[in-house]
Amino acid sequence: MRGQLDYVFFVGRICSNEWRNYELRTKDEVLRSVSLWLYQIRFGTGLKQIYVSEETGILQPQLSNYEKGKALPGLMSIIALADL
Repeated sequence: MRGQLDYVFFVGRICSNEWRNYELRTKDEVLRSVSLWLYQIRFGTGLKQIYVSEETGILQPQLSNYEKGKALPGLMSIIALADL
């Protein structure tokens, strides 16, 4: 890893319902991964941000920030998105 890490996250990947491949990651790497994942899921299902906003209670500008990697969703936002 290059330079001093501002934040380090312990992230697990799910493979066949088991946690494997644990890695240390920087905050920027986590932001990129989460933003790409959120966008791909929403785009793949054909949902509009406004619909997701209305169904989850997360403001549309905040969803946009999550998808652009400008913010990391909190636990309650992740739960709301998972329940959608």
